[in-house]
Amino acid sequence: AGGAFPTVVEWSGSPYEALYHPERCAGINVKSARCHCIGYTGRHEGCNMLIGLLERPGSRYGRYWKTFLQELGLEVVTVPGAEAQWYQLGRDSISDAPATVQLALGQLLALGRPDYVVVIQASATPQDAWGSALTELLPRRISGLPQLISVPDTSTELQSAANELGQRLSHNPAQVRLALNKARPLATAPRTTMPPLSLGSHTTVAVIGLPSVLEDDFFMSRLRETLSAQGMYGVYASQLPADQLEQRGARGQDQKGRALEAGERDLFAAQSMLEGKSAVRGLLYVNAARDQATQEALERLAQKAHKPTLLLTLDPAESDGGVNLSALQDFARSVGASAPAP
Repeated sequence: AGGAFPTVVEWSGSPYEALYHPERCAGINVKSARCHCIGYTGRHEGCNMLIGLLERPGSRYGRYWKTFLQELGLEVVTVPGAEAQWYQLGRDSISDAPATVQLALGQLLALGRPDYVVVIQASATPQDAWGSALTELLPRRISGLPQLISVPDTSTELQSAANELGQRLSHNPAQVRLALNKARPLATAPRTTMPPLSLGSHTTVAVIGLPSVLEDDFFMSRLRETLSAQGMYGVYASQLPADQLEQRGARGQDQKGRALEAGERDLFAAQSMLEGKSAVRGLLYVNAARDQATQEALERLAQKAHKPTLLLTLDPAESDGGVNLSALQDFARSVGASAPAP
């Protein structure tokens, strides 16, 4: 490379990898081991691998993964704000994907050119190919992405997945063990309690959907405002205690009597927990636009409900965010809610 790397041992990457951030390595003599920074075989002082971390809303172990990567001595970058901008970028790139996938793609592109991007898995319903295999499908649709590495968001898989990832990125067993010890206190999610089931004179409704939607203000802010304006108070499935959801979800079965898969199991558990509460007067199902698999799962739940229901499909690109005001007003009347006096 024009004399900048006088002791290059072996080329082991693609031209795309070599262009990630050569300015950080210019003029440094590469000597031994592997330099992940530019794709050469070699490591040198002051050159850290750059790792992107994509943490979707509702993730329980984002702090664990960020801490673990940093303790490996890696430089970690996360997604900046401006979600509307990233969403539009994702929409322009893949017009037919679910809205959550389009947002995730825009955020990936916003990370710049890291060596790898670690993607924390989000809860997905059965038959949802995007949700269960995002890191495999995106590179097939969009060329030039950095290598994506999927990691779990469940406590039972954290340690083994982190150990495997650490060995892959650092090739230093001692450093991996140290990083695992440093991150271990974050491997236990904080215990949560049941959220309040009432708020003043508002009528309580259960709001059921995937955490990646319910915990994202970009999707939910308009709906929360409209619920309150219509005299309703939402209890969100994503805020229910995880241990209680797990116990209740184990009872769920599909039409053939088989145990429900993760994702739909949590949706079933949330409905089962909340519909039985006398304070809950209705069930509001929330889904991201173009997520057909989750739409069908929510429709199956709505068919089994014994209280008034409404299913909304949210799309931040629409002027109303996908909040159908007329339908929401009809739902408010069906649960006995009335708008607060001005």
